[in-house]
Amino acid sequence: MTTLIATLVVAYLLGGVPTAYLLGKRWHNADIRTLGSHNVGTSNAAKSFGPRAGAIVLLGDATKGALAAGVAVALDLPPWGAAMVALAVVAGHNFSPYLRLSGGRGVATALGVSTIMVPAVAVVGLIVGAAWFVGTRNIVGAGVLAFAVTNVLVVATGAPMPVLAMCGAVSMLVLGTHLARERSGTRRTAVVEVVR
Repeated sequence: MTTLIATLVVAYLLGGVPTAYLLGKRWHNADIRTLGSHNVGTSNAAKSFGPRAGAIVLLGDATKGALAAGVAVALDLPPWGAAMVALAVVAGHNFSPYLRLSGGRGVATALGVSTIMVPAVAVVGLIVGAAWFVGTRNIVGAGVLAFAVTNVLVVATGAPMPVLAMCGAVSMLVLGTHLARERSGTRRTAVVEVVR
């Protein structure tokens, strides 16, 4: 139990490393939380700083998820423990302890988790996402599509219950964060329009 708790803490802190924020400060001397959608993730980085920045953030955020999942596997945690680690790293990304709980939506980090936890279906999802990116140059759409395809395939291939639970919980976290921040962004825009 001590090992699991320590791993959950490490996963949360690792997930909280704000790739988009650090890139914005280092390359553009800008706080991404004040730009675009105010999210600290791939989508806002691509819109605010360009597709190259979006791709780097996507890779960085996915790497966080893969590292956390890799630690869970290396420690031979039980399936439910590994699922909790996956949730912790995505929660860290979405609610970063380094940025007063602001963050991204978790799609890229969840993809990184999938490459370790369910590599076969994750590869298919990533191939589909890559094909979308080649055709459209839309890094955001590519990431979302890869995430969606991976989740559908996990269910379709009859994955074990802990894996299904992990995918379900992570998907709910990603969706819940997205909806909450979209609603917040809509309210913020309305306030600005009233002030004007």
